[in-house]
Amino acid sequence: MPRDLGKNGDQLYRLFNIPTDIYIVQHCHTISPAVRKTVEAFALQRSLTVACRYVIMDGYETARLLRAAGTWPASRVAPQKVKGGR
Repeated sequence: MPRDLGKNGDQLYRLFNIPTDIYIVQHCHTISPAVRKTVEAFALQRSLTVACRYVIMDGYETARLLRAAGTWPASRVAPQKVKGGR
């Protein structure tokens, strides 16, 4: 939710007031449609004066990117207990 973005809920506003060519919004879990639409609106407004792009990466996209780069930690499976005492 947009209200969860920063202490005052103004993190996207502050982000898009930084002059740059690309804006990246990343979160460790899912990103709500409201946040996605807000990013799109800020990027559209910004692109009226200066060309810019944006990237939205949720936790799943981040994991896929890290896995493809070979930097995602290997999953560790706990050893299974054998029934019957052997």
